[in-house]
Amino acid sequence: ALNYRTGVRLRGAILTMAFKKILRLKNIKEKSLGELINICSNDGQRMFEAAAVGSLLAGGPIVAILGMVYNVVILGPTGFLGSAVFILFYPAMMFASRFTAYFRRKCVAVTDERVQKMNEVLNYIKFIKMYAWVKAFSQTVQKIREEERKILERAGYFQSITVGVAPIVVVIASVVTFSVHMILGYDLTAAQVIFRGRCCLH
Repeated sequence: ALNYRTGVRLRGAILTMAFKKILRLKNIKEKSLGELINICSNDGQRMFEAAAVGSLLAGGPIVAILGMVYNVVILGPTGFLGSAVFILFYPAMMFASRFTAYFRRKCVAVTDERVQKMNEVLNYIKFIKMYAWVKAFSQTVQKIREEERKILERAGYFQSITVGVAPIVVVIASVVTFSVHMILGYDLTAAQVIFRGRCCLH
């Protein structure tokens, strides 16, 4: 909760600083309105994610090593299997994360185009009405929005894979570890081994 609260505050501070800076600029012709909005929203979101997840990333390797050592002490050599399952799943999760980032970058350009087009429509709405270009402009905007929706859907699919796989990995690692442990003839007690082992794998 503290990380998320800090992230929200940091994002708000970054957005406030960015908007104040934009208001002080006299000439921003080289940047469109859509680009400025994307810069502010994306940078603010990155700062939020850094504050919310940064501490977990910093302490993650240490916790993983300590958990693996503790698991090996409790279960013996079969304790390495749980860690091996996690290591095997990391490339798949990294692959899905890279695709999510790729689609988000692609969506930024489309969003910029949509915002720029809408800005043009609002600025020249009288001419559009006078020359009966409403249908043509609405079709153009609808086409851009449809493309943006498709890109966001693809990004959402890969993000859902990344989020959904994480809890499943824990279950798979537990099943593999305890199954092999029993097959090899080692003893398992629910109170001392299974509970501790599952806590380490979590």
